[in-house]
Amino acid sequence: MIGGALRAACSGAEVTSVTVEFGTYPVLEVLEALRADNWLHLHGDPDSKLGRTIKADIRKRLYPEEDDWKELVALRSSHVLQRATNGLTDKQEQTADK
Repeated sequence: MIGGALRAACSGAEVTSVTVEFGTYPVLEVLEALRADNWLHLHGDPDSKLGRTIKADIRKRLYPEEDDWKELVALRSSHVLQRATNGLTDKQEQTADK
């Protein structure tokens, strides 16, 4: 979705989209939370006690509160962005040399 909007906004430019997944909880726990959240949107009441519990659980599963996890994600994200920037710089230098 975001990649498509970026491509449309940058017509004529080469756009490469990347998604980086940082692990949180075991896959089955995350899938169960996603299933419950899906059920909530189709059949439940997000403002009910159950709805608030489901929303809190999906948030916890996808964005843990632990500061160590957040710091590691920030560090790894910084590395990914730096590598992407280096790759773009290298590509520009190679193109300029031709």
